[in-house]
Amino acid sequence: MLDQLDLKICAIVGKSGAGKDSVYELAFKPHGFIRLQMSLHYKIWLVATGRATWEEVFVTKPPRVRKILQEEITQPRYDHDEEIWVRVLYNWIRALDEIVGVQTDRIAVTDMRFLVEIRALKNIGAKILNIESYDQKDNIAPELRSHRS
Repeated sequence: MLDQLDLKICAIVGKSGAGKDSVYELAFKPHGFIRLQMSLHYKIWLVATGRATWEEVFVTKPPRVRKILQEEITQPRYDHDEEIWVRVLYNWIRALDEIVGVQTDRIAVTDMRFLVEIRALKNIGAKILNIESYDQKDNIAPELRSHRS
């Protein structure tokens, strides 16, 4: 089905624990989409500085790591402006294309949480897929549920 659509960018939107990464793995990756996360460089930095392991950041995502990611990735929105992560995404795409040489004709963004980000991607023609898990609240620690992301 995805091969029949003329998609360049698709944003997979949902709360923590909804299954955005799983949807990417099952539905988008097999059709040649590359996954981009606006905060990928920050997640790599978190691992490189020893504050979390690769598995914690990219696989298991325990509450301690989700809390760090929620709080520290949201902070630049206050330090700069609410569109900071949109500009980061655009520059990720440019860097992959111009510097790394990776074709970026099919991109799935899996860390969208704020309306301003969703609107920005819609404005450039991205398709938005909003997912919810029937047991979503069971997938996330109670102390993380109230975070605005």
